[in-house]
Amino acid sequence: MDVSRSSFDLVVLGGGPTGIGCASAADRLGKRVLLIERESKLGGLARQIECGGYAIDPGGHRLLCSHPEQFDFWNRLARRAGVNLVEVSRCSSIYWAGSTIDYPINWDQFRGALPWMFRIRVGISAIIWRLIGDPSRSLADYGKYYYGGFLHSRFMSLHTQKVFGRSGRSLSASWARQRIAAPRLFDILRAALPWSAKTRVEGKDFYLYPGGGLGRLWAGLEGALSARSRVEKNARLCALRRREDDGTWVVDVELDGELATVQSTSIISTVPPEVLLELLGESSLASQFEASFERRNLVVVLVHCPELAMRWTHQQWIYLHDKCIRCSRIQNYQNWTGLNIADPILGMEYNVGADTDDSSVESLVRESAIADLQTLSVSVDNYAVVGTVAIPNAYLNFGSQSSEFANLDQTLRSGYPGLITTGRQGAGLYINLDQSLRLGQVCAELPATASGVHGLEYGEYQERV
Repeated sequence: MDVSRSSFDLVVLGGGPTGIGCASAADRLGKRVLLIERESKLGGLARQIECGGYAIDPGGHRLLCSHPEQFDFWNRLARRAGVNLVEVSRCSSIYWAGSTIDYPINWDQFRGALPWMFRIRVGISAIIWRLIGDPSRSLADYGKYYYGGFLHSRFMSLHTQKVFGRSGRSLSASWARQRIAAPRLFDILRAALPWSAKTRVEGKDFYLYPGGGLGRLWAGLEGALSARSRVEKNARLCALRRREDDGTWVVDVELDGELATVQSTSIISTVPPEVLLELLGESSLASQFEASFERRNLVVVLVHCPELAMRWTHQQWIYLHDKCIRCSRIQNYQNWTGLNIADPILGMEYNVGADTDDSSVESLVRESAIADLQTLSVSVDNYAVVGTVAIPNAYLNFGSQSSEFANLDQTLRSGYPGLITTGRQGAGLYINLDQSLRLGQVCAELPATASGVHGLEYGEYQERV
């Protein structure tokens, strides 16, 4: 089907999880849908990427199952996509000062892994911050309130700086409770006691993962669309306008080097707000978003390293909280059941400013990876750099643009009926994959005239079964 001069009931901008969920749900409702994606594969930040001959998931995205409804949701989705889901026992850790601590923190294992005086300081600090702290003020205040200032400064603040490029004091706490466990004070104080720890139990949590990787899931959902709908990849949005005479939306998009024009009753956008606003000619508001967002790219250095893979033989990923190590997290892809990677391949993750010169990023990050491997006591003969992958706009200062999104919502509702912006990028939400897909489904069910910013309320902690 040639999309040029075609008419659709809905055009979805962006083929990440929210966009995929939206297109899939709208198609099942009988709508004629066009999904436009700039990359060669669907999935957005969670797309599967080929690097050095390996198919990897750069961000380490997993299908969380801490609630029964999540488990049911993923299984329904897998049946629709025609993929098998693998149940994976989770084992992830924090590496700090030569010690490896379970994360989410297993306080019995914590007691056995760290010195007594350190744990005493953790306990005293936790008591103080439960008395004086306020977890709603900022991300840093959330961490201090639940873990104490002492442990927060050792385990959390540096990680925040690595990932977001700024202090947790300047980041919103709105999404913290969903992402960071809120331990009982009793458990922290019990871990401060000097007696021996209980036996460590591996795989205390589990998650689901598609056999063959996330790419299979996205491709399966694309294949499940009916013949009336269409997906266009490697597409570049050029213009977006609404005809005043009949309210029809007109989208100019470049496909295979040629300009195509499509019409649609409504638009659901999951692209960054500044991109959408520039397409609409709202340059002033677009500039406000550009000034308020601090976007960070994720750069993954793929390394063949038997020594570290053996050292962390059970872990799927490890957070590195040492000041002398720039890497924020290491994915041990050999342990990602479902990816089917037999070799000891590690993904070393680095977060750099989106405005960093692209020509220098790869060499700088490779140098950092080599330096970090040396800090981790890996000899030069025991590793080889396989390749580098960059994911644009992987992180931003989530929750810090409430006034900008309020202005955007008002602008769309007052002047652009039938245009919705939503999702991690489109609404600035730090949400998990199932939430992204569900949000897309909800937006697909809204009336064709609906407009504005559509998000969701952050829920309870989702990482632990």
